[in-house]
Amino acid sequence: MKSLYRRWSLLLSKTIAYGLVVTTVIGLIAQLDSGLADNGDFTRAMTVFSSGPTDIHPNWPDPINQKEMWERRFFKFYIPYWKLDYPEPFSINRPFKSTAYLLWLPGVFLNRMFWSTNALNIGMMSLPTRLFLIIFVWLVIKWIRSSLIAEKTIILLLCFVGPIVVLILSPYSRYLNSFYYESAALFFVPLFFCVIVILTVRSFAPIILCLVVFTTSILIAMAKAQWFYWPFIAALGALIVLRKRSFSISWSTHIGILIVAIFLSVAALVFTRPSTEALSVNAYHRFFYGALMLSRDSQSHLAHLGVPELSECIGVHGYTEQGLACRRRAKEVVKLVNLVKVLLHEPALIVRMLNAAAQNMHVIALPYLGTFSEHDPRGRTGYQLGLIESVWLTMKKALPRGPLVFLWLMINWFISWRAIRKSKSDLIIAIGIIGVLAAITAFLDMMVAVLGEGLYELQKHLFMANLMFDISTICSCNIILLYLLNKATPERKG
Repeated sequence: MKSLYRRWSLLLSKTIAYGLVVTTVIGLIAQLDSGLADNGDFTRAMTVFSSGPTDIHPNWPDPINQKEMWERRFFKFYIPYWKLDYPEPFSINRPFKSTAYLLWLPGVFLNRMFWSTNALNIGMMSLPTRLFLIIFVWLVIKWIRSSLIAEKTIILLLCFVGPIVVLILSPYSRYLNSFYYESAALFFVPLFFCVIVILTVRSFAPIILCLVVFTTSILIAMAKAQWFYWPFIAALGALIVLRKRSFSISWSTHIGILIVAIFLSVAALVFTRPSTEALSVNAYHRFFYGALMLSRDSQSHLAHLGVPELSECIGVHGYTEQGLACRRRAKEVVKLVNLVKVLLHEPALIVRMLNAAAQNMHVIALPYLGTFSEHDPRGRTGYQLGLIESVWLTMKKALPRGPLVFLWLMINWFISWRAIRKSKSDLIIAIGIIGVLAAITAFLDMMVAVLGEGLYELQKHLFMANLMFDISTICSCNIILLYLLNKATPERKG
């Protein structure tokens, strides 16, 4: 009877595993003909490959005299086909550099080989990343099936891998078919966590461990300026793994790892440095479309700075006609030193800015960015999301916003940290490390987003925070589940 039960458990485990892989493959391939519309950011990234869409001329239509064409070009529709004419050679001196190009280049090569040499299919460009995500799901399944007895494997496949598959197929994956740098996170973040898991379950020399962790973290940090802090996440991850591997870590080692993290974070900031114009827009937004919008004494702050007349600019974003005028008038006012003065004069403002970020969490299907091309009937009928995407969004809507976001992250962090400290299972420890790092990253990203660029397009800028929030929640839920399962059944070594 036990033999029959075991055979059925193994068969069910294998069926669920294959089902999850097949779902991932079908889901990612089905999304090849959809993506995200351009909010105006594509041009800063795409000119290494393309000068614009194949059927819209010029790349930036006039919003007044070419209104219909402008609406086709921006926000409303996903554009799948772009000229492949390489108008700007890649240069280390160009602004807006990103490791996202490392992902796009193989896709462009595939496009040239199998599609066209003068037109770029943006879906074809995303194929290498999609292939990686399929391999990632398969590796996670293989790891779980080799680490647990069949009964536990079934539960973990349903409760751990299942949510990971849904997360991959959620609206996050819309970024793959775009020239947004956020798409790089969907490759490099899973790669980073894979590295953490491998280093947790297998023994490596400390220098190799640190080298690999910092290398994968810098790929994330150099994908987008907002993510410059990732080497600090890597430093924390390396220290946790070193301690769990029972290495003796001196204070000099701690200081050395911290110095490396600082150096790599500064290098990431220098590498990803935007253009001077973009920096001025960001400075304006965090001051007039961020801090002063939330301040309870904005008039006093402007008076102290000697520009009370600029009160009319509060709440005006920098891309409107009035905003352009405000940016010119406030050029000297929005310097970082003045923002620091405002925050020191009104410390509670930092809390309100973080709360504003928390209030805007869990919005990952941006309503102002179209997901289908203008000729796709799904867009005309109002259809926007598939079943799996809708399921994930429904779950996201049930999650807390505002101050409860921070409480939720603290609980996730505590559960994961407790697992690292108390568990003797490499599987649970690895999940715990991922949960701890994800919870901390979610908080850091919310802080950087609102202090770096204010409230303008805040929901889009919280991409990483949302992704890390979801991963930390998945980890903490499964740590609890594994703990309960371990009470009932022993774990198999492997």
